[in-house]
Amino acid sequence: MQCFLRLASLIILVSIILTSCNNSKNGCDFSEFPKGGYSYQSIKDPADTGFIFIQIRDSLEQRDSFIYAYMGYHYFKSFDEPNLSLAPAKNGTTIRLSMDSWGDTPFVLNMTCNEITIKIGDSGSVYPVEDVSKLTKLEQLHYNGLRYRFPIDTGKVSGRTRHYLDSLLKLYPELLSPVYYRSLLDKCLNYDSLPFKYSTFRVNISNKKFNYFLDKLNSSGFWNLPRQMSLEPSPADGGGYLLEVNTSAKYKMIVSTNCPSISESLTKVCQEIIDFAKPENRKMVLCY
Repeated sequence: MQCFLRLASLIILVSIILTSCNNSKNGCDFSEFPKGGYSYQSIKDPADTGFIFIQIRDSLEQRDSFIYAYMGYHYFKSFDEPNLSLAPAKNGTTIRLSMDSWGDTPFVLNMTCNEITIKIGDSGSVYPVEDVSKLTKLEQLHYNGLRYRFPIDTGKVSGRTRHYLDSLLKLYPELLSPVYYRSLLDKCLNYDSLPFKYSTFRVNISNKKFNYFLDKLNSSGFWNLPRQMSLEPSPADGGGYLLEVNTSAKYKMIVSTNCPSISESLTKVCQEIIDFAKPENRKMVLCY
């Protein structure tokens, strides 16, 4: 009886080891991680969970940091998408491609080792409409001023403008606070005027095909590309895409605006993934 139990235990142990090895080889995670990317951070303040690229927050200028946190939060909230920069995804390595270009239909594509999910906007606005009439007269004054000049930095102006700003900040020191600005934005949002709706499409993918796309992403130089790339000069109606890769050990994101040549190889891989999974009646093109 004891021999049987030992044999059964050995079989279970071997099965666990083989399953673990297979998960590493089948593309659900990397056996060896490429150089580049960011480690996951421990989150102490619950408010930080809304910052969609938490690893780069401290390296951004305050205005850019605020825009990333605010606009990115609402974009992914509209698609019911999680913040991939916080921790490893439950389904193993996850590749997320998002597009929000002027005049084009917004979408979010998620690829794991066994499924590709595409969420495509159907109607409404992916960002809630701002209704300043919900603010008091004083709040409207502050809101309009902060939209034009945030953050307020008196060190970059001189003369009458600097005197005016110094006087204004003495009277309303809250104008220096990003939290106050965020509270004004939140107060004037109207989620009901143009409610956003999307359709979801799912396609099964084999481990072999997932590995194929993963290898192409790696060979495109994704892990060593700069965080943000753009075509110069950028057209007024420019658009682009965001690519994120979430693994068990680290996270990486890049933004490609107007598809510059530096991201050409990566863009081709992303478009190939889209063409593999998109519905036949939908036109989804990253670059024209």
